[in-house]
Amino acid sequence: MLDLTRLETGKLELRKELFSLDHLVNKTVQDIMFINTKYVIRLQADFKGNVYGDEDRIAQVLINLINNAIKYSDDTNPVDVYIYEPRPNHISVSVKDYGIGIDRADQEKIFERFYR
Repeated sequence: MLDLTRLETGKLELRKELFSLDHLVNKTVQDIMFINTKYVIRLQADFKGNVYGDEDRIAQVLINLINNAIKYSDDTNPVDVYIYEPRPNHISVSVKDYGIGIDRADQEKIFERFYR
């Protein structure tokens, strides 16, 4: 909530620096698997290298995405995390789960604040 307020008022500070994205994603996945031992998180890293950004904020986003994938999936289904370079100088990280999904009627609402 505090970060949201800072973002809306333009007072959210980003600490941008060069860091290893694949190392961050790998560490985040390992940490989450340590806590959620009954879930399988499969990591595929087709990109290994450094990016320039706020490592803590990117970690926060990754944790939220992976935890949501776990939360709404059956523990018999894996969660897939991919790091790839869709085109030169562009890096993507995606999280895919095999859970219940979102009803088509609700899909447009997922970016509304506090929508569940």
